[in-house]
Amino acid sequence: MDSSLRKRKSQKPSKETEFRKENQQQNSSGFGWSPIFAVLTIAILAGGYFVYHDENMKTPILNNINNIIRKTRAPAAMVCENITPAYREDCGNIKTTQATCVASGCCWNPPPAGVAGPACYKNVKMPAIPPQCANVLRAELRVDCGDLNITPALCFAKGCCWDVYPPLPGDWPNCYKYPEVVPPGPLTPTLEPTTKNPGSFEIVGKTPSPGFHVAVVPKTGKLVFYDRISGGTLGTHTYEWDYILKQYRELTSPPTDVFCSGGSILPDNAGRILNVGGWAGAGLEKVRFYTGCGTPGVWGTCDGWVEADTNQAKLLLPRWYPTTVTLPNGTIAVLGGTTGMLPGGKPQTTIEFLPKIPGVGTLTLPILANNLDYLTYVNAFVLPNGGVWVLAGAQNQVLDYTNDWKILRAYPNAPGAVARTYPLTGQAVLLPLDPANNYKAEVLVCGGGNEYLPTSKTVDTCVRLDLDAQDPQWVTETMPTGPRVMPDIILLPDGTQLILNGAATGGSGFNYARFPVLNALLYDPKKPANQRFTVLAASTIPRMYHSVALLLEDGRVLVAASNPNANGNLPSQYVEYESEFRVEYYTPPYLSTGAVRPEIENLPVDDWDYADTLQLTAKIPSEKKENIRLVLTTDGFVTHSTHMNQRQVVIAFTSVKTAANEYVLTLTTPPNANVCPPGWYMLFVLDNGVPSIAKWVRVGGDPSGTTTWLTKGGLSGLTTKGARTFTPPTPGDQFQSASATPGGSQSSTTSAPKTTGGSGNGSGMSRTKTIGVGLGVVMMIISLISLLVI
Repeated sequence: MDSSLRKRKSQKPSKETEFRKENQQQNSSGFGWSPIFAVLTIAILAGGYFVYHDENMKTPILNNINNIIRKTRAPAAMVCENITPAYREDCGNIKTTQATCVASGCCWNPPPAGVAGPACYKNVKMPAIPPQCANVLRAELRVDCGDLNITPALCFAKGCCWDVYPPLPGDWPNCYKYPEVVPPGPLTPTLEPTTKNPGSFEIVGKTPSPGFHVAVVPKTGKLVFYDRISGGTLGTHTYEWDYILKQYRELTSPPTDVFCSGGSILPDNAGRILNVGGWAGAGLEKVRFYTGCGTPGVWGTCDGWVEADTNQAKLLLPRWYPTTVTLPNGTIAVLGGTTGMLPGGKPQTTIEFLPKIPGVGTLTLPILANNLDYLTYVNAFVLPNGGVWVLAGAQNQVLDYTNDWKILRAYPNAPGAVARTYPLTGQAVLLPLDPANNYKAEVLVCGGGNEYLPTSKTVDTCVRLDLDAQDPQWVTETMPTGPRVMPDIILLPDGTQLILNGAATGGSGFNYARFPVLNALLYDPKKPANQRFTVLAASTIPRMYHSVALLLEDGRVLVAASNPNANGNLPSQYVEYESEFRVEYYTPPYLSTGAVRPEIENLPVDDWDYADTLQLTAKIPSEKKENIRLVLTTDGFVTHSTHMNQRQVVIAFTSVKTAANEYVLTLTTPPNANVCPPGWYMLFVLDNGVPSIAKWVRVGGDPSGTTTWLTKGGLSGLTTKGARTFTPPTPGDQFQSASATPGGSQSSTTSAPKTTGGSGNGSGMSRTKTIGVGLGVVMMIISLISLLVI
């Protein structure tokens, strides 16, 4: 036994203890009042509680009781400011608990996993943050605005900016002002073209925001753009662009955030655009569909976004920066990404499928698990042998989608760079598949980086690999325009590849690249190694992070966007590189010779089966059958220098001349879904390299049932914004929006749902509350009577 305990046991009782014992003995001989008083006290308090918590009791007596209780009630708990973790003033230490934090008068709110900031912080109301502070200004441009001990709140109160991610404390001024004018960022010097026909860039219009997710909508002559709302706020902004009118028409946006999502053109009857994932909250698991309307040069009246709200059209896992690939069976595979905004997001190393396959959930892909820093916007293509080639970082493999995605073949890492996928972003393309060489599969990968810093030099090489070779070895070639990260590579219908956009230093991310590269490049895969590049014309517009480029139906290339700033609405005085609203068309050399275009005059069948024989008629101005080329091509879905499902297939044919310039082409459709996965493609006929205006065809039907998938279970499972009336734009104004309502205004109202019961402020009391009040009143009456009797 403990000695102190023994000592306490041996001590004599105190006088106070003896008095308590004597009192207890007296009470035990008669009637005890203490229990009654205790019960009455509890009854009064309970009754008061029920009355106090009812907001609908209006009787004077009860109101008076209510006021008495209110005066004696404990003070309300402190309302804490919801402060961004990085801006909080620490109010504890590693050992601080929630109880000790709150007891010290501070706020407790642990930041999300992976986000820096104290859990216990001072309740300091944050002043308004200057809008330019959304962008992190380079250290050498900052004007110091504080000292090493200044807090974020005091910094913002002075009208200054606070950098939440300095490399080391004291290395940069954390609290700083912008100079009066931020000097424009440096450019990569432009080069003289190495051809007499370099093509040309033309500014053709403007968009309402820098739309950096885009797809061509089959048969409509429209492109659908969507992005996060400019200004750094959450949400979605979406609009159509008519490539002939050179105008946009705003659309009602999906309700959740599509920022940095994935997409595809579905093989369904309508050629809907599929969009998956997003940036935050519910958007991370959402599946959305866009149905286009109208014809080239003519607006439709639809407002076609639908966001699914059913388990049949929902991702199994949250995905930000996912990639999609259309498989030979028509299923859309969705792979990679993260679970949410970095650094709190976790790598998503899995693949899943839409429409959902019964009994199949998600599968982990080792190539993603081995490249946790580079599993966002990976590159993936279906090969003619039925495998799926995947590039993550520099590692690349062919996977068997028919057998749990097991590795069929591993290739040497792409040389010359630590990574060639996001965020050290290069781009990979599958070179045109041609029956003349038995659809040999070759990939071309250009750009990338070795270090993720804004000042780090990027990669100046393209590497090429024959995936069918017995001993595959990468062939490296140097781009004459120098290093480039975030390039866009376009498969042109003449079989060449256009390389444009991007920067010479840095990587993908807000304010994370410099020295934009303005010259376009042409790569001709049929020429000998080291003779394949041609320097083309230069744009006057830097196309940095969040730029897009894709092939139009007339053979030109649309170039748009560039949003390197977290706040896309900042004026030029605050940014090195402006967010871009201007749209350019690049006219390739094949449309700059003055030659007359060929024309597809009659295409009886636009829904093709595999290995079928069809005919079409075409005008061939040169009247030379050896000049004729027939190709299918698709841009797929484009964002962040990633062209999902981009593909080109050469079509075999024979020709018969029937009249002056007139030819009947008897063609053989692609042999199978491995060569040409199901979907929508632009069909071009070329005469001596000059393309026609494309016709849209669907190849392979809809084997996975995406058409019925969209309506499975009825439309009750879908959430959609209502269509609006449409006023056409004034003809000839290339810079005008095609407003959906007169004057371009739009409004929406949201009504709060009615409540029946619960704790809402409805028109009547809930059943629970009525019982509580009644019980409280009864208990108070009984208590008062008992007091009078006693």
